[in-house]
This record gives sequence, C-alpha cells and structure tokens, in this order.
Amino acid sequence: FDVRGGRGPHKIKMSPYDDEKHIWVVDDNLHEIHKFTYDGELVLTHGQRGVSGRGPNNFSRPTDIAWLPDGTYFISDGYVGTRVAKFDTDDNFIMDWGQAPVDRTNPGPNEFNTVHAIAISADRLIYVSDRAHARIQVFDENGNFQFMFPTGQRGESLPFAIEIFRDPTGEEFLWVADGSSNRMLKYDLKGNYLYGWGTPGGDYGHFSGPHSLTTDQDGNLYIAEVFSGRVQKFVPRPGADSAKLVGQQLREWN
Repeated sequence: FDVRGGRGPHKIKMSPYDDEKHIWVVDDNLHEIHKFTYDGELVLTHGQRGVSGRGPNNFSRPTDIAWLPDGTYFISDGYVGTRVAKFDTDDNFIMDWGQAPVDRTNPGPNEFNTVHAIAISADRLIYVSDRAHARIQVFDENGNFQFMFPTGQRGESLPFAIEIFRDPTGEEFLWVADGSSNRMLKYDLKGNYLYGWGTPGGDYGHFSGPHSLTTDQDGNLYIAEVFSGRVQKFVPRPGADSAKLVGQQLREWN
C-alpha cells in the first residue's frame, strides 16, 4: 500500500481462525489486498496495483474481508465494484456475485451500490453492507440471496461498518456503525432492530463518521472515525446491562 502520503488502507483485519495471525490489508486506493505474516513479511497480494477491474485478480476499490472457519474468505469489492468475491484456503478465486442496480430508484436483491463491509455469522451466512442503498444484504456461502433489511432511509443512513459480536451467552448480534446518523445500531441476525446509541459531533463520546469497530479481550470497544481522524475507546461500566454492550468478537487464538 502507499506509504508516501496516499489515502492508506481501507481495512486491516485478522482471521479469527488463523493461529498464525496473518494480517490482511485492504487497499481500496490501489485496488489490492495484501497478506502479511504477524511480523510484517508480505506473503500474498491479490489485485494489480493501480488497475481497476472485475476478475479473479482484479478489484475496483475493495473494502473489507471476512472468513469461514475452514479458511475460505470473501472480499467486498467495493467502492466502484459491485460484487463479493470468494477465495479458497489456497487463495484461489472460486466465484463472485453481485451487479449494479438495473433500476437505481428500486434496487433489487444482489444489486449493490458501494459494497462497503462484510461479516459472517456462525451459521455461515454472509452479511454485506450495501452502503448507498442503506441496507444489509444476506447470502449463503455460495452467493445465494437469503434476505435483506434496511438500516434507515436512503439518504439518511450509511452503514459504514458491520461486525458480528457475541453476548455472554454466546448469542450473536450484528452491529452497524452508521456514518450518516453517527450511531451504533444493534440488530439480531434476522435483521430486527434492537437498540442504538450515539450522537453526532466532535466531543468525546460523540461520532463523526464511525468507520470501523472492534473489541479487545476485555470487552473494551474501539471505534475509528473517518471524518475526525480519531479512535475512541469505550470501557464497559461495571454492572451494565449486557444487552446494551457490544460484546465480544469471535477469536479462536489467544
């Protein structure tokens, strides 16, 4: 990725199932996805630097990556691209799905405008942020459409980031960082809205374009903001209602 003052990577991720803790960098500006060892050695690059396209080794501003337990992974592609690309454990391209909307006023299933984030549930469903359409589309691992749900009105909601977290009982929920309303939104995995919090602004505890979220082993929540250029840390209050907390992300390594 460009370390000379360019836009920088869009997402940095580690597979929760990879004991070797490889680090993946999704560089939307240069249309590349890089895989590094934990100590920074480059071992793989998908895409051709500066070349936008759709194919087994071409991307159009890719945005995010997510894994199945067996190591199969999916790349959301992207700001210009309108697809999800699937790769096997040996990094071979398997398939892709998605297209631009036929009718921009009434986009249908499997039609995308800004494929901005991706997350996978324990039952192997693929949740995809269809950002400009203000909705989440859900597919099985072979790209078959299952259902979709809105995150708000188009023009008023932009689901910048999505992640799946587990509560203390192990139940999974989808959390959405909405970069338009500047709120954190909680949904069950059927798409039912459960809870939300957040206020726009630059003060501590307020948001200005929340773009990524994660938790650490202690349950602390970290939210990166694209417009303010900062990361905020939120610590769970002792005795807090667990239904109001984000919970933990799945990690099978220590």
